[in-house]
Amino acid sequence: MNIMKLNFRQSIFAVLFVLVLVPSCGYFTTLYSNSTLFIPIIAVVSAFVGSLIAKKIIKA
Repeated sequence: MNIMKLNFRQSIFAVLFVLVLVPSCGYFTTLYSNSTLFIPIIAVVSAFVGSLIAKKIIKA
Protein backbone atom coordinates (compact mmCIF):
# COMPACT_ATOMS: atom_id res chain seq x y z
CA MET A 1 0.00 0.00 0.00
CA ASN A 2 2.66 2.45 -1.07
CA ILE A 3 0.42 5.26 -2.31
CA MET A 4 3.15 7.87 -2.66
CA LYS A 5 5.60 5.49 -4.42
CA LEU A 6 8.52 6.15 -2.07
CA ASN A 7 11.46 3.89 -1.38
CA PHE A 8 12.69 3.15 2.16
CA ARG A 9 14.99 6.17 2.58
CA GLN A 10 12.40 8.54 1.12
CA SER A 11 9.77 7.12 3.49
CA ILE A 12 12.02 7.67 6.50
CA PHE A 13 12.62 11.27 5.42
CA ALA A 14 8.88 11.90 4.95
CA VAL A 15 8.05 10.41 8.37
CA LEU A 16 10.70 12.49 10.12
CA PHE A 17 9.47 15.58 8.26
CA VAL A 18 5.93 14.95 9.50
CA LEU A 19 7.08 14.16 13.06
CA VAL A 20 8.92 17.48 13.26
CA LEU A 21 6.48 19.72 11.42
CA VAL A 22 3.06 18.62 12.70
CA PRO A 23 3.64 19.08 16.46
CA SER A 24 5.25 22.48 16.03
CA CYS A 25 2.67 23.81 13.57
CA GLY A 26 -0.12 22.16 15.54
CA TYR A 27 1.03 23.85 18.73
CA PHE A 28 1.04 27.33 17.21
CA THR A 29 -2.25 26.73 15.36
CA THR A 30 -3.92 25.64 18.60
CA LEU A 31 -2.35 28.51 20.51
CA TYR A 32 -3.54 31.22 18.14
CA SER A 33 -6.87 29.81 16.91
CA ASN A 34 -7.92 27.94 20.07
CA SER A 35 -9.00 25.04 17.88
CA THR A 36 -7.49 21.67 17.02
CA LEU A 37 -9.55 21.43 13.84
CA PHE A 38 -6.64 22.22 11.53
CA ILE A 39 -4.13 19.68 12.88
CA PRO A 40 -5.29 16.79 10.61
CA ILE A 41 -5.13 19.14 7.63
CA ILE A 42 -1.59 20.15 8.61
CA ALA A 43 -0.66 16.46 8.91
CA VAL A 44 -1.95 15.58 5.44
CA VAL A 45 -0.36 18.60 3.79
CA SER A 46 2.97 18.04 5.52
CA ALA A 47 2.99 14.36 4.49
CA PHE A 48 2.37 15.36 0.88
CA VAL A 49 5.02 18.08 0.96
CA GLY A 50 7.47 15.77 2.73
CA SER A 51 7.02 13.11 0.07
CA LEU A 52 7.55 15.64 -2.72
CA ILE A 53 10.72 16.94 -1.06
CA ALA A 54 11.96 13.38 -0.52
CA LYS A 55 11.39 12.52 -4.17
CA LYS A 56 13.34 15.61 -5.26
CA ILE A 57 16.25 15.25 -2.82
CA ILE A 58 16.66 11.47 -2.51
CA LYS A 59 16.78 9.72 -5.87
CA ALA A 60 15.76 6.07 -6.12
